[in-house]
Amino acid sequence: MLEVKTLGTFEILQNGRQLSITTRNAQSLFAFLILNAGKSYRREQLAGLLWPDSSEENARSNLRHELWRLRKVIDTAGENFFLVDDMSIAFNPRSNYQLDVSILEKAPLEDSLSDDLIAALSVYHGELLPGFYQEWVFIERNRLQALFEAKMRRLLELLQEDGRWSEVLDWGIRWISVEEWSEPAYRALITAYANSGDLSKAAATYERLSKGLLKNLGVKPSEQSQALYKRLKAGWKTEPDKVSNSRASRGLKSAAKPNLLNSPLPRLRSSYLPRPLTSFIGRETEIRQIQHLVATSRLVTITGSGGVGKSRLAIQAARLLESLFQNGAWWVELAPLIEPTPVSPHDLPSEHGLPLQSHPNIPTAAHPTATGSELVAQAVAKILRVAETPGLTSLEGVLDFLHDKELLLVMDNCEHLIEACASLVERLLSDCPNVVILSTSREALGLPGEKAWLLPSLSVPDPIRSADLNAILQAEAVKLFIDRASDVQPGYRASEADGFAIAQICQRLGGIPLAIELAAARMNLLSAHEIADRLDSRFSLLTGGHRTNLPRHRTLQAAIEWSYDLLNDVEKILFRRLSIFAVNFTLEAAEAVCNSEEIRADEVLTILGKLVNKSLLQVEPTSQIRSLATRYRFLDTICSFGRLKLAEAGETRWMRDRHAAYYACLAEKAEPELILQEQVRWFERLQAENDNLRAVIEWAAESDQAEHALRMVGALMWFWFSNGSSREGRDLTLKALSIPSAVQHIEFRAKALNTAGLMQCYLGDVDAARNSLEEALSILKTLEDETSLAWTLQILGVVFAYDGKYDLAAEAFQDGLAISNKLGGIRTNNFLHFLGDIELQKGNPIKAKMIYEESANILRSMGSKSFLAYPLRRLGYMALKQADLLTAKAYFLDSLALNREVNDKRAIAACLISIAALAMRLDKPMIAARLHGMVNKILDTHSLYLHYIDQAELENLDSQLLATLDAETMKNAYTQGWEMSEEEAFRLVEETF
Repeated sequence: MLEVKTLGTFEILQNGRQLSITTRNAQSLFAFLILNAGKSYRREQLAGLLWPDSSEENARSNLRHELWRLRKVIDTAGENFFLVDDMSIAFNPRSNYQLDVSILEKAPLEDSLSDDLIAALSVYHGELLPGFYQEWVFIERNRLQALFEAKMRRLLELLQEDGRWSEVLDWGIRWISVEEWSEPAYRALITAYANSGDLSKAAATYERLSKGLLKNLGVKPSEQSQALYKRLKAGWKTEPDKVSNSRASRGLKSAAKPNLLNSPLPRLRSSYLPRPLTSFIGRETEIRQIQHLVATSRLVTITGSGGVGKSRLAIQAARLLESLFQNGAWWVELAPLIEPTPVSPHDLPSEHGLPLQSHPNIPTAAHPTATGSELVAQAVAKILRVAETPGLTSLEGVLDFLHDKELLLVMDNCEHLIEACASLVERLLSDCPNVVILSTSREALGLPGEKAWLLPSLSVPDPIRSADLNAILQAEAVKLFIDRASDVQPGYRASEADGFAIAQICQRLGGIPLAIELAAARMNLLSAHEIADRLDSRFSLLTGGHRTNLPRHRTLQAAIEWSYDLLNDVEKILFRRLSIFAVNFTLEAAEAVCNSEEIRADEVLTILGKLVNKSLLQVEPTSQIRSLATRYRFLDTICSFGRLKLAEAGETRWMRDRHAAYYACLAEKAEPELILQEQVRWFERLQAENDNLRAVIEWAAESDQAEHALRMVGALMWFWFSNGSSREGRDLTLKALSIPSAVQHIEFRAKALNTAGLMQCYLGDVDAARNSLEEALSILKTLEDETSLAWTLQILGVVFAYDGKYDLAAEAFQDGLAISNKLGGIRTNNFLHFLGDIELQKGNPIKAKMIYEESANILRSMGSKSFLAYPLRRLGYMALKQADLLTAKAYFLDSLALNREVNDKRAIAACLISIAALAMRLDKPMIAARLHGMVNKILDTHSLYLHYIDQAELENLDSQLLATLDAETMKNAYTQGWEMSEEEAFRLVEETF
């Protein structure tokens, strides 16, 4: 009989004898097959799953080898555990075996007796396949972890109902030994100690939970746990309630581990919700209604007119609900996104005699860059930090990521992407059974089961009781007005006379929060009576005619228009021109884009200050990144109003051109800096401007203005590559290339194709990358842009290398390097080190070493820190293989120092891998395992992927660690590494080496 243990360990016993599978890939293959026993998988599926970065031929060859290794170890003469043919492979479900996961899954959650659950839970000794880090393992691990938690909660319910307090203690302690900060386990212990008469131990257990959550996870105990503690402090006088953590009794699932998302290890935070700068007033009834709706439906949409407070209510409700979801609450802001419009193939001109609709790199209605759903999925993926996976769209990645998660996803401002949001939400609800969605929109999504809830305005004083000051002050709208008035007039308190005027203001403004805030902001200039008088006359003008012509949005528009009318001429000009920016902007950008004969650049700051003081413009909280300038933003509704005024002035097209020209120049200015020593500052600056960069491309696509878009995407190649945004970069680049007039700007088109080629290569689409680069090559051969030609050839070399065509790669590198050497300057020796990689792959280590050394010498003389770090690391590995440990250490530490200076996260992770490899050679596996945890944290946090050779080194490190350390030791060291900060990891390196 074959006995397989995968929960908390990885162990295979055959008739009592332990079997050893020596390679990690063979172990992964076996684990995947037995966990899916009876399911037949095509060979190419398995090869792609286990060797995603290898060519198909190499991956299938690896699969054949590892399968042979497996069958040699496990299959016996009397029994075949594998069903194998030329096309597919499966684990034989009829074979004589026992799997711990099957035992865990056996007892049903609802109908089992406590003894059934005890038998099932007894096999769970920890997470699935500790030390395995493939994506499919994470998914299955989280599913089983959730199953364990659900069954453990049910078991503790049954034991408490029966008063079996000693067993509650045993199983609660066991749960904590597996998951240290599981609140339901601690609550069970507290209840058991209290009902056993040991109140002091119950209180001590709560204190341990409270301190542990704060220290390790940065959160407080949930409301349930706090309520239990209050009962303890009261003396535990009442009969204990029967514990019920079911969805029916609480409306939602319990918060077992509020800060675990898609990792076997703790993340830094459990949720992502905005933190508004102003206080939240009123809405107690509405919040309770939202909580009730979320408890009874998986899709709730808060609807209402602009400015009515949908977003603020959603933030407040989500903050109160987040502790009830195992994986917290996550906020996705959709306002900056613009619906992509596919280009009709018939509208595209031909180029070089080839119809563009047949070109693989031109997105059309048949081959779009990204659907609306994909665009929204990218926004969701970015917030959840879903790593980009070659071969998967963002939508597929999000669905896989959320399949076994229990969380509240808040999607804000869906109205302009209503169909795309509805499509994505429908998929999420279908594929992710424990995800609940709260959306805000001016209209419902229109999906089955949706609870669309219209948000009313704030409560206003009752006209019948308008003489009662106390009643007036209780109205939510009045409370909001007074609170915001005190912001501009510190210490303000409403007098009796003011109270009556404020009541009139709130009634006239219909209780709309934004309108009230705008009115309250005038309290630094006008009295409440003066505001009421001015607002009254404005509404008298707007209410002339039919009553049906006064919907809420017109009331809000009137309030904004009234604020706009209070501006002087230059303030109005700057106000409407600033609306051209997407989301936010800097003073420098405003000065460059908005200046004219009416407004000089040196006057912009003063006028900005006036707009801020009048609450039409907001100053964003100061960034922790010191190099970033202060940023300003409009509320979305005010920005929309500003764009209407811009259109009325006939300035929209002119301002779009100025906006596009500024950001295209900014991108081009940043381009050479992104590979030099100031690259970090420029990465941060471009990241802050990402919404404006995207807007340029979107607007260019709408208006067939390709030049600025092509210039921009051609210059942003290293920005997207180094920030882990390859998919966004690819989609925006293909959108720019699809603009009909793009064919007229061949010099800019060629650079854009270079960007497309690099992004496509690192996303696994080697064929598309080659097509892009070959088109760029054909264009550049007719131009005099040798710099772009050198890049094209070298990127093409990378593509050939990824495809295993090393001779072609070497030829492309050599041709590109010849051009770059002729050009000199910063263009010299760009990818010479990658030519060293090729020689290494071809089995020429001596020649590879010479190339690495030459590359390092040239780059050192140029001061190109970002590129220099790579050949130094490769030279370190070569010294390591020759057992020259002192030389290897010097190279590795120098490489790390350079990458730390430029803050290239991908390269820092690669350096820590190299130092971990050195630690293994120095017989320090615990240090290596901790660094391994740090590496995976960096890659996960920043959604990065490694260069193919560095990825191979990481896999080699995996194998060495698993062969050296037992699973429990490996897990503990890995966890320590994951929990370190980068600075702590660097100190560890300094202290060790």
